[in-house]
Amino acid sequence: MESKYISKLYYLPARWLGYNGVVTKYRILTSIDGKNYKKINEEKWEKNTNLKILDFLSVKARYVKFEILESIDEAIISEIGVGN
Repeated sequence: MESKYISKLYYLPARWLGYNGVVTKYRILTSIDGKNYKKINEEKWEKNTNLKILDFLSVKARYVKFEILESIDEAIISEIGVGN
């Protein structure tokens, strides 16, 4: 797989449990080699089940880490993705 430029992250919480499982604080890191990661963003989201779209400056990456720092109960993700 080759590196690509990305500038968005999409996160859709699981909706069938109400607020249970919703991620409320996260960190995004990217890497070209899978060893050296650079933090792209870290912040809090509102406690709701709406689709979250995070825009950030375009970065070339082959690997993306989505670290869950806080959630309502155990985190459950319906969909997640990156793109432009």
